[in-house]
Amino acid sequence: MSLDSLTHEIEEIESDGAVVLVKWDGERQSNRRTVVVTRQNTDYVFRRDTEDIVDSLRVAIADYWAAHPKS
Repeated sequence: MSLDSLTHEIEEIESDGAVVLVKWDGERQSNRRTVVVTRQNTDYVFRRDTEDIVDSLRVAIADYWAAHPKS
């Protein structure tokens, strides 16, 4: 699975009110990528430091929909 393959799913949670942040941090020696998903006016926050950005985004998307089921 590639990062491009997740674009549609990221845009879906964005349309639902989520903010998705992806960061590459060259200063760290391990887990140099970070995925953060939040939703304003809720206490929802997903954060994971990782080496595998695609897997972490996939997990973040699933976690988001588990916390905010589609109507």
